[in-house]
Amino acid sequence: VVLLAAACGGSTTSTAPSAAASAPASAPAASPAASAAGQPVEIEWYVGLGTGENEEQIPIEQAVVAAFNDSQDAIELKLTVVDNTEASDTLATRIAAGDSPDIIGPIGIRGLQSFGDQLLDIGPFITSSGVDLSEIDPALIEVYNVNGKQIGIPMAVYSSFIYYNKSLFE
Repeated sequence: VVLLAAACGGSTTSTAPSAAASAPASAPAASPAASAAGQPVEIEWYVGLGTGENEEQIPIEQAVVAAFNDSQDAIELKLTVVDNTEASDTLATRIAAGDSPDIIGPIGIRGLQSFGDQLLDIGPFITSSGVDLSEIDPALIEVYNVNGKQIGIPMAVYSSFIYYNKSLFE
């Protein structure tokens, strides 16, 4: 439900729900070899480019992470929450340093426009996993298509402004 966009590289993780969480952790990301050795692969979920970093939202996100981690042993999902005012700069720095998170979202249109060309094409994964997009307006799906890459699936998209004709409401 909350997975909107996948980033373009490996990850390190931090779980502190604050701006301090924006600093990359020093532990290396889990490798496929670690998974083959029976250790779970670490996947980082980066929150802060849209909504999700409000105090009332963090416990819900932590519960999603706990439920996911409890449901299987192959992946350990880690949550990184960064204050919205710092999230864009933090992510740009991490991408430039080769320390990209694995999942980014929720992400707003501004974040999408800022990082869209640096995100992984998830189109093949949507197809191979059989995700049903039939309930979503194709024009809205196209918003998340950047340079021929499907970088996300729209979820809870709302307009940030609206135009209307005042005289029609008189």
